[in-house]
Amino acid sequence: MKAVILAAGPGTRMRPLTEDTPKSLLQLNDESIIERQIRLLKEQGLEEDDIAIVVGYMADEFREEFSNTDIKLVENEVWDETDNLYSFKLSR
Repeated sequence: MKAVILAAGPGTRMRPLTEDTPKSLLQLNDESIIERQIRLLKEQGLEEDDIAIVVGYMADEFREEFSNTDIKLVENEVWDETDNLYSFKLSR
């Protein structure tokens, strides 16, 4: 793993947009926020199996979105009780 994307939180500052969709999966122009991050990482030479995404809030949405990729999903099951540092630690 060479890159970690933290996407476990609920994105409360973007409500009501994030009530039904995780912040990272919100569409901006022709791609979601996380698709843009992944595209930019690939442009720097990373492969899908170099990337891990830490998920928590609405983790099923991420599992569905990335089910046909080599991107690793790491789940923070206590996302609502922890912070970014804990999520990052889980990626180890």
